[in-house]
Amino acid sequence: MTCLLLSAARAQLAAAQSTAAPANAIPARFALRFDPTSRCPELRSADPGDADVAVAVVVFMVGPTGVPSRPTIRASSGSQALDAAALGCVLKLKFRPATSLGEGTPVSSWQQVAWRWAKAPPERPAEPAATAAAPAPPSPPAAAAAAVTAAAVGGAAVATVSATAKTNDAVSAPHGSHSSAGTVEVRVCVDKKGRLVQDPTVVHSSGDLEFDAAALQLVRSGSGHYPRATGADGKPVSGCEQLAIRLE
Repeated sequence: MTCLLLSAARAQLAAAQSTAAPANAIPARFALRFDPTSRCPELRSADPGDADVAVAVVVFMVGPTGVPSRPTIRASSGSQALDAAALGCVLKLKFRPATSLGEGTPVSSWQQVAWRWAKAPPERPAEPAATAAAPAPPSPPAAAAAAVTAAAVGGAAVATVSATAKTNDAVSAPHGSHSSAGTVEVRVCVDKKGRLVQDPTVVHSSGDLEFDAAALQLVRSGSGHYPRATGADGKPVSGCEQLAIRLE
């Protein structure tokens, strides 16, 4: 009987240390003083089968000391930003390791956890409807140079970037009441390292759907390079900013 128990323990340890994550990874067990709510305030742990909200399921190896490694997305949320935030959160935490059968010695094991956004990402506001009596605004040139000046709310300095926006009459729309002609305002939420934690959204449209789309693509490309805001203690904090991007 002792030999059988030892053989089972060795088999369990070998399976846990295999290079591929098993299908039956155990639920993650957070270590003391590593509360994910404080270390990953933008995320909350979730039920992997929750169908009401977007959920990213991450599987990872937990060593005998509780340090995670090799995190990978087992089930994507459908949002690149949420998947990236879920992977990053796992590496900020420590976990309680599994123990060997009969001995209680910490061993490596595969664990998994599901994450969702702490708050629902803001929805893009509906474009103002065009009326038959209102004349369509003039379209910019077919291939206009877009000088993008991103001024973050709160005084953070952001470099000026240049891009090319293609526009035509088919994508022109009336200008919103909060935007000047050729200007789109985009909401950007970043973590402590200046990386996007969710997909940027248009707060006030420029009136040109194609230019709005080009501005969103440009904002996504700056992930990881945004200025980091600091709290009262001078340490980097995550948060959201509003960028104004204009067409010149």
